Amino acid sequence: MLEIEDTSLLKDFEAAEESSPSPRKILKDRTIYKSREFGHTDAPGNPVLRDFGEARYGGKDHIGLIQPDIYRAPEVIFDIPWTYSVDIWMVGFMDMFKDHSLFDVDDPQTVKYDVGHHLAETVSLLGPPPKEFLEKAENSDAYFDEKGNWTSDIPIPADLTLETSKDYLEGENKDAFLRFVPSMLQWDPVKRKTAKELLEDPWLKGNGEFN
Repeated sequence: MLEIEDTSLLKDFEAAEESSPSPRKILKDRTIYKSREFGHTDAPGNPVLRDFGEARYGGKDHIGLIQPDIYRAPEVIFDIPWTYSVDIWMVGFMDMFKDHSLFDVDDPQTVKYDVGHHLAETVSLLGPPPKEFLEKAENSDAYFDEKGNWTSDIPIPADLTLETSKDYLEGENKDAFLRFVPSMLQWDPVKRKTAKELLEDPWLKGNGEFN
């Protein structure tokens, strides 16, 4: 979503609605309008923070499925109560590497999201989950034994590491950046840094420069 600097777009939209009203469904408590195509401009404004469709009130743990597949935190996958730390995990996996994503998470045969492949890639990147984390998950035995060893038939990728992702970065601060990311990517949400702690990280303190 972008700010609208060219207000003629709004006038054109209003005129189109007046001359040809959008189809609608009128219910007892609301009216639902069919979407109308909005105009375009060669000079859009600044980006606007958006999409709070999965926002939750803070101050307590939550349960349930959230987050896009590829960014889903381990506690969400295992249906463990979650809180703010799921956002920290998601920031750690956002596409900070140019033309490169840390995860694929699709079954290569069906080309669809698969929990097993997602977990196998997580093990490759972070190592096995701690026992204390698995004890909170009722369905972890489908992929791990009680000691955290991988038991699924799905192979663990051998070349998925933060170090191999280093080739997608340029600049003097890439080593500091690769130390910054693991502070967010932890199996156990308690061990992830908070947003306040991340602000004190040397990589951010050093202006966080990389290409």
